[in-house]
Amino acid sequence: MKPSSRNQIGASAESAAPPWAPWLTQAAFVMTLILVIARAMMMETVREAFDVAARAGTSGPAGPGATTTLVMDALCCLPALLVLARRAIDEEYVVRWAWSHALLFAFATWAAVSVVWSTDKFVTAIAAANLVAAATLVWSTAQLVRSWLRLHIVAGVCFGLLLAFIAHGLIYRFVDYPDNVAFWKEHKEQFFQEHGWEPDSFEAKQFERKLLNGEVVGFNQSANSFAAIIVMLMVVSAGIAIQRAAGGDGLGFPLFVALACLPALLVLYFTGSRTATGTLIIAGFTFSLLAIGNLRAWLGRRPGLAYGIIAAMVLLGTVLLVAHGVHHGSLPQDSLNFRWRYWVASARLLRQHPMAGVGWGNFGPHYLSVRVPAAAEEIKDPHNFIVRAFAELGVVGGLLVLAWLARAAWELTRPVLPRAPSPTTPPSSAAGFATIAVIALGGVLLNVACAIDFSQPSSFVLLEVFRRLLSLGLLLVGIIVTTIRSARQQEMDDRPAPWIVYGLLIGLGVFFIHNLMDFVLAEAGAMTLFAVLLGAASGVRMPSSQGAPKRRGLAIAALAFGGLAWVIAVVLLVLPVADAESRARAGDEQLGAHPELALASFRNAQRDVPYNADYAYRAARAALAAGLDPHQVRATLEAAIAADPANIIYYRTRADLEMRQPSPDEHAVRADFEKILALDPRNLTARLDYAKVLEKLDPAASAQQYRKALETSNGYDATEPRRLPAEEVKRINETIARLEASATKPGA
Repeated sequence: MKPSSRNQIGASAESAAPPWAPWLTQAAFVMTLILVIARAMMMETVREAFDVAARAGTSGPAGPGATTTLVMDALCCLPALLVLARRAIDEEYVVRWAWSHALLFAFATWAAVSVVWSTDKFVTAIAAANLVAAATLVWSTAQLVRSWLRLHIVAGVCFGLLLAFIAHGLIYRFVDYPDNVAFWKEHKEQFFQEHGWEPDSFEAKQFERKLLNGEVVGFNQSANSFAAIIVMLMVVSAGIAIQRAAGGDGLGFPLFVALACLPALLVLYFTGSRTATGTLIIAGFTFSLLAIGNLRAWLGRRPGLAYGIIAAMVLLGTVLLVAHGVHHGSLPQDSLNFRWRYWVASARLLRQHPMAGVGWGNFGPHYLSVRVPAAAEEIKDPHNFIVRAFAELGVVGGLLVLAWLARAAWELTRPVLPRAPSPTTPPSSAAGFATIAVIALGGVLLNVACAIDFSQPSSFVLLEVFRRLLSLGLLLVGIIVTTIRSARQQEMDDRPAPWIVYGLLIGLGVFFIHNLMDFVLAEAGAMTLFAVLLGAASGVRMPSSQGAPKRRGLAIAALAFGGLAWVIAVVLLVLPVADAESRARAGDEQLGAHPELALASFRNAQRDVPYNADYAYRAARAALAAGLDPHQVRATLEAAIAADPANIIYYRTRADLEMRQPSPDEHAVRADFEKILALDPRNLTARLDYAKVLEKLDPAASAQQYRKALETSNGYDATEPRRLPAEEVKRINETIARLEASATKPGA
């Protein structure tokens, strides 16, 4: 043998990947779908909805909080590292890049950087972590879903989740809801007392109205979010049914999928989401157009022209909508009109912070200073993802989002599909079904570990576990129905499935349309599901990577950088927040019986994560409960204000503390109220309370505040429940007359 031949053989042996290399990407794929299932079926929150003092002494179940969110975000980044590891050791495995991925990463990076100038840095850190994890999932899933078989599995997870969502919604409406109503009628006074609500207050009435209406929110923070996800899953499932029918699989499978979607319509009805109904109609119309064979052929021949026509229609529709709103000062329908008010305020916010915005996730507190007179709601999101990008990240973030959307739409509509599988290498049925079982079981177990509060009574825990077992069965049914070839040929289905691709694309499209009216993508579970489906669609639409340059060194560098960044994020963000949240949770439990111990717990949490002002605020409330010196309480409140200067609750608590003192500092009280009203000029409650404080201190100023309160109330819609009733308006006018008479007396 010639030396050159021996060298070539040696080089080939050295470059050959180890036999276990494919298991890296297989593990990444399985992990991705486990995370999707786990997050889709739980509601993650950054902070508790109720005030810390209201939680004292109660033992309600704790939902997934900031710790769970950050841990899940860290796990969502691991599939990308596994993909890069596969590339680093396997020269034949080529990763694929797209401009849309780069633009999405740039947007997520800008959101993470915005923690520098945001006021609530803790919320920004959590929200940015969600966005970075989602962007990473889009890229990694695009590498993992390159075959028809894996696309079938992704679609099967969607169908399984749809079944689980339907069951959850129906159980709530027909089992939990009657029990909740009965419990509420018996214990509502106690509930109001525990949460510090007056029975006639707006908060109490709003909570009672939502509970008694039986609004189905599912695993989400709002019924609209739940409905948006159901519609997206229904559209993907419709693609499965059409593909089954088009593939000649008989009527059994498509009929089963279609019948499963019928109760989803009932759940959508109980959510009361008109936007979901509209997007479902759009999806049905789009499927009808694609059913025209000549139209599909034309789209395949002229994708660029079709893209241009649709982009022009979207642009024209946007211009007409904005023109109508500017000309009339409103939009035609009540729901749209509410959103128009949010968007007008967002434009004002953008003018105040043009380049960088107010920080990712920080819209809520800054919106209060710019809301229009008719808007009484204290929203946290402008109910439009693009508007949110401009308001929270300025022109830079907004343009990045527009560029990402335009490029992603271009890439997703190219006529590219995975190659048909080789008939000589059929997929292994045993391995395929084992993968399905691991995905479903792993997702449910991870959800059980994260979403169930095991400190609750055993009856509660047992009920929640049984519900997850039901979800597990439905997930397995959904995935198997989608991935099995037929009842007689029980093999994994790796046949071409263009209608599943169409269903995926239409589902993503109508879901994003819904996000132009609601805040679904602000929720971690919805964002993770959207990211994986977007990545899957991107993966099957990417051109083949054959012949692409094998930049192994670049992959190794990316793996090293990504791994280091992951470790740094875990050490500097995840672990400190996990420790702080654990201490804060202990403080909540100690607050009722041992406020001094709760104070120590909150202070330790504040020491671990000083940029979370909520820990300092909770420490101040604990100090009040412990009866500490007012100077110590005030110092703790000042620490909270320094960490988040835009939160009016901190100023109000400090003002109330000062007013309870034997000799209150008039200037300090007035300064706090003036700050509150500068941050939220249309805060009717604060305005009236400030006017009452000023009645003895400065009658003329008090009368002026009462007048402004009336102006605020008169600016609300006639149907707005926060509008002052006629008898209250009469009383205020009488008070104004009395105060003005008092101010004009000699020596006043």
